[in-house]
Amino acid sequence: MLFHKPFKTKSNVLLRSSERKRIKGLILTQFPALTEEKLDKIYCKEIYSLKIETHSEEIVIVYMAYKLPLIFEYNSVIYPCVYLSWIEPDITPAFTTHADVLKFIRGGADLMLPGIILKNPHNKKHFGSHKKGDRVLINLSSNKAGVAVGETARSSEDLFMSGGKGKAVNILHYWGDELCKMAIEIDYPQLGKPDVCKTQEELDLELAVQLQAEEDQAQLSQALETQTLSDTVTGDGTIHGDDGGGVGNGISYAQVANNVNSTDQVRRKSSCQCWLRISTKFT
Repeated sequence: MLFHKPFKTKSNVLLRSSERKRIKGLILTQFPALTEEKLDKIYCKEIYSLKIETHSEEIVIVYMAYKLPLIFEYNSVIYPCVYLSWIEPDITPAFTTHADVLKFIRGGADLMLPGIILKNPHNKKHFGSHKKGDRVLINLSSNKAGVAVGETARSSEDLFMSGGKGKAVNILHYWGDELCKMAIEIDYPQLGKPDVCKTQEELDLELAVQLQAEEDQAQLSQALETQTLSDTVTGDGTIHGDDGGGVGNGISYAQVANNVNSTDQVRRKSSCQCWLRISTKFT
């Protein structure tokens, strides 16, 4: 573990604008699942580069947004800090463990294979496609927000062949370590259960909602494409078309809001119907 014990900060440098942009691009490149929109929620003008010497005299570079650690570089590999996973839990492949295991990680233990929750430990694909040394996130059975970051101790093939014994992940950083003590206090977010802990019904419902949202978005895009470019919004809050009609022909913002609410009710009803259709395939 890199930050389990107190470390020395060798340097702390406020980055210039060009360097901030480079680090932002690096984060987005290293973690494609993270969108720029989500990153901008915590990325600010005050980005610091910290050179840290750990208790075992290893050098780690940490990049912080104001007082929030975002990423760290160790042995030429970029790892996300747990806070970055809180805005995008799918930032990197993850293993799920029980909540009780967190206290052992905080005590200095690595993640052992018996502590990993798998849909089917007898199915090779449920171990993923990791190579030894791949970066992984650790989350809990009750919440997919990350609580630790590490590297695989063995490949997925070796994990599958190990008979459920031995070390699975070398923990490098965890929520509550010395690095986190440098950060501003942030509540642990509730992001829902990881997929591995969801029932088939929950997965079906999520799929139905996603399909309905995509259908709604497609309909909205089509409606916007057919809207004439000459539509204008007047000062009294009405929308007029090519006919130059007055207030009586316009649509008020209140009416638009009512239409949105009505559409949302139809969407929820359609989502339930879609879910029921999907569910029948599994009965």
